[in-house]
Amino acid sequence: MGLFDKKYCSVCGGKIGLLDSCRKLEDGNLCKSCSDKLSPWFGKYRIPTVDQVKQQLDYREANRARVAEFNAASAVGRDSTKLYIDDNARRFTVHKGREFSADNPDILDFSQALGCELDIRESRTELRQTISGRSESYNPPRYEYSYDFNVTIRVDSPYFSEMRFKLNGRAVQTGETQLDGINLGAWRLSRVDSSQHGKHGHSENNEFIMMGNALKETIEGWKNSEPQ
Repeated sequence: MGLFDKKYCSVCGGKIGLLDSCRKLEDGNLCKSCSDKLSPWFGKYRIPTVDQVKQQLDYREANRARVAEFNAASAVGRDSTKLYIDDNARRFTVHKGREFSADNPDILDFSQALGCELDIRESRTELRQTISGRSESYNPPRYEYSYDFNVTIRVDSPYFSEMRFKLNGRAVQTGETQLDGINLGAWRLSRVDSSQHGKHGHSENNEFIMMGNALKETIEGWKNSEPQ
């Protein structure tokens, strides 16, 4: 085949233009329209076969009925991405945004939740001072800190193995106050250099720490509970 030969989607048969987005499959090509219908948790770097994509699209279409039946009694998260829980049906989902039905979020049973990991990612930005018109470090160096509160729910699904999201929207800024790793419960604290900016109150740290610990406890409880 030549470099500029026409391409067609191996799933729907639609033509893929020269400038159109195209996802490479193990044995074919996938157009953007079909790719957008896949689960958001599937991972854009995985290279499936045409049959695997077709199976997932069938699952995604059947998932719409579960979305229609889903009745969220509670939600965990403070910004656009949240964990939604339907206690009566013993189902859950993670969704970002407001178009719940249109986005067709994956609805999973409690029994499909294998575990939950919590990770606080610390970033720091060095503060500088100007001396004689030159930018110089303080001695000792001074830093401003910010934090992201990441949740990873491990799941038993043939199409994805985890659902990873942030409890917070923007990074939580704490000025020159650094988390010390004490009283974090199940959270793991990792540290990297960065240059994030913004302003939030210090009390938000405790809010997200408690929120994440409660979320993990809830998910761990699903594994040991039986349907009523």
